[in-house]
Amino acid sequence: MLTFRTRKLANATLLLSQIPLLQNYRDPKVYRLYLRRLTNNAAWITSAMQGHRLIGCAIAVPVLAFAPVRKRTTELQQCSGVSPEMCIVRTAVHLNKGWYRQGIMTRIYEDSDAHAKAAGYSHDLSWGYDTPEIRSWTLCRAGAAELTVQDDQGAPFILRAL
Repeated sequence: MLTFRTRKLANATLLLSQIPLLQNYRDPKVYRLYLRRLTNNAAWITSAMQGHRLIGCAIAVPVLAFAPVRKRTTELQQCSGVSPEMCIVRTAVHLNKGWYRQGIMTRIYEDSDAHAKAAGYSHDLSWGYDTPEIRSWTLCRAGAAELTVQDDQGAPFILRAL
């Protein structure tokens, strides 16, 4: 049985050691440092757990608290017409491969979206995709649209109403 939970990332530091184990394209030590820095950014995590084992997660951070995107907010607002104060960005989106195609990431996003809406956010901004699968899954979500603004790898940002 899986349990889903959304909470402040600062209150979920025990999960930070498990998140790097869900992926194989980043150095786990470097990735843990990146995740620790997010605990200071008003971030929250939505997780799927099987007992004490992390199955999947997504971390949400307000755009204005996320340095890699913050420098592009004027350009993004001009392109989309959406105020950066109303946007979150997702990072550390991972799911154990044994649980693919079971609706778990959809549920993680639904719970995270509900938390974001309750906190006053209206849009999710996506960029810098670690894998093509993450980008294509994000783009197929209802209401997702590519923007003309591109990330450092040349992929368009994706904006989605929550």
